[in-house]
Amino acid sequence: MTPVRPSPSLANPAAEPGDRSASPPTDRVIAVLDLLSAHPGREFTLTEIIRHSGISKATCHAVVRRLADAHYLLHTPTGYSLGPALIAVGHAAERSFPAARAAQHHLVSLAEEFGVPCTAAVHDAETITVVDAAGPRSAGDASGIGLRIPLVPPYGAVQIAWSGEEAIRAWLDRAPRADDEFRRRLIGVLETIRRRGYDVHRESPASMRLRDALYGLMREDLSASQQEAVALLYTELSHIDSLPERLDDRVPYDVNSISAPAFDAHGRTSVVLSLLMAKPLRGTEITRAGRRLLAAAADVTGSTGGRAPESGDGHRRARGSK
Repeated sequence: MTPVRPSPSLANPAAEPGDRSASPPTDRVIAVLDLLSAHPGREFTLTEIIRHSGISKATCHAVVRRLADAHYLLHTPTGYSLGPALIAVGHAAERSFPAARAAQHHLVSLAEEFGVPCTAAVHDAETITVVDAAGPRSAGDASGIGLRIPLVPPYGAVQIAWSGEEAIRAWLDRAPRADDEFRRRLIGVLETIRRRGYDVHRESPASMRLRDALYGLMREDLSASQQEAVALLYTELSHIDSLPERLDDRVPYDVNSISAPAFDAHGRTSVVLSLLMAKPLRGTEITRAGRRLLAAAADVTGSTGGRAPESGDGHRRARGSK
């Protein structure tokens, strides 16, 4: 499911004295880098960094000065921005994700074909991160490179669908409200994704308005704890739904995104490609977009030496149809 844009600090809010984090000094450095990487090309004054990160003035000044000395930040008379030392770090990180690199030309062609943003996202045990994007952007979309959200249900269903029982159970346990009915519906969503081979995230117009309102609120000058509360509220209110196996071409479905995974050599999800539709689509349109994503993801899987898991027959169909 395509994430709404959270504050970059949500994954690791800045910690101040008294925080029980394992490494508060490291958290403060991460908070500063996350803030600036979420707004490439923009300079922040020290006052703005303090306000957005929640770090005390003295601590923030020490952090940004040290980062600037090491060229991880660039300091000009008007503020701070990302520094040249991060270029090498970025290239090294890119080499760590060959599937995302292999997906780049697919993002461009898919975005041009469908006229909507197309993203590539990777995940670890806790976080989904958008690592590449192509296509049109609007002020309220969630296609920005570097955007991160916690891997908390209902987000991450397409990332988790082909995982083992232990990983799926851990994902379900992270849900803010993990009652039996909620878990049953999530398991049903995972089963549908595996059968179809790709995920279709549905949202009603009212739900999309709520998403946009919360997205706007997250961009306000809130503290890290307030922004985290807003993100958790969005997760709590998110609508869990899955399209039926047989789609009615006479009925428009409110679709937020369509996503398909590529796999690594162990049959694990390596990168997820998503078309950010955010508009009503009929059954034939959804199927066409889903098959195009499946074909692109299958190509990424093959070109990086990956293999689709046994339940990933949607990828095998896409590969065979080319």
